[in-house]
Order: sequence, then structure tokens, then C-alpha cells
Amino acid sequence: MTSREIDKEITATARQLTKTIEQHAQITIQLNHIATKITEHLENSNPENSVGLGVLAGGAGTAAILTETTTTRIRYLSYQLRTLLDGEESENG
Repeated sequence: MTSREIDKEITATARQLTKTIEQHAQITIQLNHIATKITEHLENSNPENSVGLGVLAGGAGTAAILTETTTTRIRYLSYQLRTLLDGEESENG
């Protein structure tokens, strides 16, 4: 690969990493919102509204799956970017 091709790949990987981190942050915000709603539900305990608590639990479970997926992707992209950068350094060194 030429230096220019490597630079393009580094840029593309860094952009993917940034996008995935931003997605992860949004999921974290959603989880925080769910936690707040669960707390509110518990403080205003209404036995007839256990369905609402179940929906919140389902949302938390879905968000947890998405968190795991984005975490894995962040780990992979971080490794890929470090590998590309290490390769560029050894070519320039």
C-alpha cells in the first residue's frame, strides 16, 4: 500500500471509530433515561402499572445488546486504527 492509500484508510477508520463512539454515547443516554423512568416508577409505585416497568426493562435489555455491539465495534476499530498507525510509523521510520 502506498502512503496515500494508508492515509485514506487511517482517516476512514478514524471516522468510523468516531461515529461508533457517538452511537455508543447515545445508547448510554437512552439507558440513563430508562434508569430515571424506572426510578420514577418505583417512587410512584402503582401496582396496576407493572406493564410500564416491563416495557422499561425490555428497553434496558435492548439497549444493553446495542451497548455490547458498539463496544465490540469500538474495540475492533481501535485495534485496526492502532495497527494502521503502527504500520505507517514503521514505513516512515
